[in-house]
Amino acid sequence: MTLDERKRLVRSVSRRLVWEGWVANIVGAAVVFIAVGFLIAVFFDATERDELGRENLPIIIAFGAVFGGLATWLSQRRRHAALDWLPEGREPSADEHRLTLGLPTFTAILTATAWTLGGLVGFLLNLDHSLGAAVVIGAAFWVGGETTSALAYLISERILRPVTALALAAREPDRTMGLGVRDRLLAAWSLGTGAPILAVLVVGIVGIADPSVDTESVAGACVFLGGVAWAVGLLVTVITARAIADPLNSVRAAVGRVAEGDLEATVAIDDASEVGLLQAGFNRMAEGLRERERIRDLFGRHVGHEVAGEALRE
Repeated sequence: MTLDERKRLVRSVSRRLVWEGWVANIVGAAVVFIAVGFLIAVFFDATERDELGRENLPIIIAFGAVFGGLATWLSQRRRHAALDWLPEGREPSADEHRLTLGLPTFTAILTATAWTLGGLVGFLLNLDHSLGAAVVIGAAFWVGGETTSALAYLISERILRPVTALALAAREPDRTMGLGVRDRLLAAWSLGTGAPILAVLVVGIVGIADPSVDTESVAGACVFLGGVAWAVGLLVTVITARAIADPLNSVRAAVGRVAEGDLEATVAIDDASEVGLLQAGFNRMAEGLRERERIRDLFGRHVGHEVAGEALRE
């Protein structure tokens, strides 16, 4: 890859990370506000519901602007520290290599921290109404934050895949640097589906335990939260499946080429988990086969190919 191509790659990746990060968090904030509207209809009367809605809309907007801007600034600083080696046309240092492979995890942690702080602010500002109102607001932020953090990790990992490939081409992984297959699947379920379904269970239990609760409000909250679980769960599952399937398909295709006699087959190492270790292992295997073929050819020139083949077999 030329120096200009490296510079364009860094600009493209940085732009996409910023844009998609804002989109994911804005959608998460919208989901939280709508969820608050459904949840307070279950737990509070109409007067308090309207008052809570009016007071919390500015909180959510301010949260998105302040924490979103701060998270964007911190992310840009981390990307500069991690990716300076790319536009400079050199291999990454040990620290840069670690920071580059850890960018998706950093993005998820930063997103989760911002949402946690936002939920804490919402909880404290609603204590003047009641502890129940504060808990509902805090729980809504928690559900939205977990889901947004999962999406942030999976999306940033996919956007950074070309950069990850270049970093791993410079230095093969000796251990995993990201979420493994099992952890990705567990995160996809727990954050994309488990958290919204837990909220549905809480609303349903309240509807059963408190006969004074409006059944239409309970039904509306369950339908909304179920829809969020369905949509977000599907999206997270699709992204996770592609993140796992794409590198495995590349290994499968390369194995097919080797089976057909093409010993020059290699795969790009573009995953920092155990899938990347599998890709690196295939490349080492292919290199071993090429080396064996070179030895057989050189040996065969001296003693004959039949004798060389028999010697190698034994």
